[in-house]
Amino acid sequence: MTSNSLKPPTLPHVMKLFIKVPAVFILLVISLPVVVAQNQVSLVSEGSVWKYLDNGSNQGTAWKEIGFNDSGWASGAAELGFGDNNEVTVINKGPSGAQYRTYYFRKSFNVSAGQLNGLQGDDPFYQLLLRLKRDDGAVIYLNGEEIHRDGMPLGTITYLSLATAAAGGATESTFFPFGIDGSGKLQVGSNLLAVSVHQSSTSSSDISFDLGLSAYNVAPTYGFYHPPQEITFEDSGTAETSFSPSLLFNNDLGWSSRDRNGASGFLGGVANYEWYTALPLSDTGIGFAEGNCFSITNDWHEVFNQINTVDPLADPLKYRIDLRNYVDCVVSFDVRTYDGGWPEAGIAPGNGFEANQDYIKFFSHTSTDGNAYTKKQELNLTGGAGGGVQFITEPLVTEDAVKKLLVPSADIGTAWIELNYNDAGWVGVEKVNDLGQVVGGGIGYARNKPPGTDTFDAYICLDLEQEMSISSSAYLRIPFVVEDKSLFSALTLGARVDDGFVAYLNGEMVATFKAPAVALWNSGATASNIDSVAITMVDYPLNNHLNKLLNGENILAIHALNLGRGSDFLFSCQLEGTTNAVAPRNDPPLNLNDLNRGINGSYYRYYFPIDSTANSYSFTYEARCNEDTEAIFFDNFKIVGTPIKVDSYESWVLLTTSYDLNDEGFYLEDPDADGLSNYIEYAFGGDAEVPGHTASSGQSLMPTARVVEESGQLWFEMTWRQLNMPTEGTLDSPYGGFNLLDIKYIPQFSLDGINWDDAAPGADTYEQIGDAEINEDDTVTITARYINPVNGTPSGFGRVKVESYKVILQ
Repeated sequence: MTSNSLKPPTLPHVMKLFIKVPAVFILLVISLPVVVAQNQVSLVSEGSVWKYLDNGSNQGTAWKEIGFNDSGWASGAAELGFGDNNEVTVINKGPSGAQYRTYYFRKSFNVSAGQLNGLQGDDPFYQLLLRLKRDDGAVIYLNGEEIHRDGMPLGTITYLSLATAAAGGATESTFFPFGIDGSGKLQVGSNLLAVSVHQSSTSSSDISFDLGLSAYNVAPTYGFYHPPQEITFEDSGTAETSFSPSLLFNNDLGWSSRDRNGASGFLGGVANYEWYTALPLSDTGIGFAEGNCFSITNDWHEVFNQINTVDPLADPLKYRIDLRNYVDCVVSFDVRTYDGGWPEAGIAPGNGFEANQDYIKFFSHTSTDGNAYTKKQELNLTGGAGGGVQFITEPLVTEDAVKKLLVPSADIGTAWIELNYNDAGWVGVEKVNDLGQVVGGGIGYARNKPPGTDTFDAYICLDLEQEMSISSSAYLRIPFVVEDKSLFSALTLGARVDDGFVAYLNGEMVATFKAPAVALWNSGATASNIDSVAITMVDYPLNNHLNKLLNGENILAIHALNLGRGSDFLFSCQLEGTTNAVAPRNDPPLNLNDLNRGINGSYYRYYFPIDSTANSYSFTYEARCNEDTEAIFFDNFKIVGTPIKVDSYESWVLLTTSYDLNDEGFYLEDPDADGLSNYIEYAFGGDAEVPGHTASSGQSLMPTARVVEESGQLWFEMTWRQLNMPTEGTLDSPYGGFNLLDIKYIPQFSLDGINWDDAAPGADTYEQIGDAEINEDDTVTITARYINPVNGTPSGFGRVKVESYKVILQ
């Protein structure tokens, strides 16, 4: 199970504002997006009392169940552990040099019917927020079901299992946050958290454990997210069963399930068990597959699934996009294929993507009511039509090229196959087509059938029924010109044959088919070729004979052979040279092989409009390859639309500014150069195109602070502007703040301006003073007071953090 971080890196720039008040000044900042809770219900507090077992025994699996009898276990408040000198409860570490590997902890807690109903709301989906301090690794169970493991290996965990690495430094004292899909995991009444904490070695000097658990409702059924949204694997983590997005980019939809179904049971060749391909990525094309991307290969079937339309209650809809406020919505994504081999790994080029075996599929799931979803297949691209990388071919001899013919009645030797032979007395194989042009074609006849009534007729330019009644052989000479033979990397003769032939290039034999070892002037074919095969253009590779090409004039000589005199006869041919230039593909590509551009090839971006009646959207992507030379890459999914009204930062940029979201409209940009980033302007009701720190109503755009005296006490208060719309949340720590749209306003207090102690309950708690004051510019003014008096405080620091508020499911 992957996780998201609640504490992203520090923002490169920090906004400061100093206000002179008695012994107090204020610092105001904007931070990067974090994940926070909505309608949060506290279930287990950090520092709670836990039952624990510290005797190194094997407890099997029953210990994690609700009905297990733990009356013989000890009790103690967290933090529990030893070796760090900050434990509230010190536990037994075991014999010196052979400390116990595993320690067991159990904690019961109650959930009322009202709490569970509030969490589920109008759908069964809610989120668990887990905060874990562990040294070294831990596995967490809720009501007997594993919900998370951290710092532990895959597979079955026992009392002898060791953590994958030792915790050290800050990781020993850090509460790591994890978002978990809680749907169906809590029950009314008694619930049980069970945790096994594991050492990384039997000589470890310490162990630590503490845990907090809360739950909160998630988005309405239409979906919490709004366009634009995207998934960019390059900016994100890797995972076995799910994928976690980077918090630095707008790719929230990356939280998706990954269903893996291997036809042969393993991955190998040019990919491994992660999202990324093991191809030499620096050579895979500019702007795509340079790092992580969704890729499959080697007889593997993958489903990138965000919605279960078979049984939504068993596998809830996780990532839905609310389209009710958007029109003209379009989804797009990049796809690239490769079947050119990997020489560095000893893998030769493949034979191309096979029809109905290799494929990529993309499905849109739309709903008008946020409940019933309709599945629509947008893309189904399979193999076929040639394999491997498609390169440009140049016709050297076209099938309708003019030729010279001789039906020999005596032995004329072999000089006729040479370039400089004089064929002036031979018959021209030519005709005038419907456009009045002189063209050539094939030779042959369909015995005893009127012209135009046989399948051979379409390929016959010169009928030889009379001439071939006394002969089984016919000679053809076809001249052609090559300007630069070094351009060609392959040479192919194509032929329609009934029954056999011998081909010569500039006097040397290059191909035979159903011909005797020595073909004489009156020889026939050694076997028949059935008519259905005879009319098919069959390729005969001549790559080993590229050295026989000449710059300038060349001659292709053919000894065509019939099986006996008077039977049906056909010969028609072409000659093609293949260059090293990749062939242009169709737009859009017709199949996976048309899409294949080689290891240095580019991707193709697909666009699909979403039905205008859709109010909610999700999607499924599926792909399959059946050989280890094949790979399919999927990346850069995006959904965009035109907002009707402001419901997010992105819609605010689109509706109130002239900026491009990826340029001047980026949330950290300051295009009007007033020292306030776009996101601060958005949060505090500013105008991103008008410089200044004063709102249109004349108020200060930035928050202000003051110290007030009341009942003999000094109180620190802050005032700030926010959007005028319904809010959620409270100002209680550790995640206190007012939530509206995608913004969270969090007032905080510090004694030194350095240690804000975000995670400590109660450290930054404020309370709102009075009602919100409505301003003239569709904002409101909030006044909040720090709950502790500041009497005797030599200096104090306040800040209002403005964060991107998002609920993420995993």
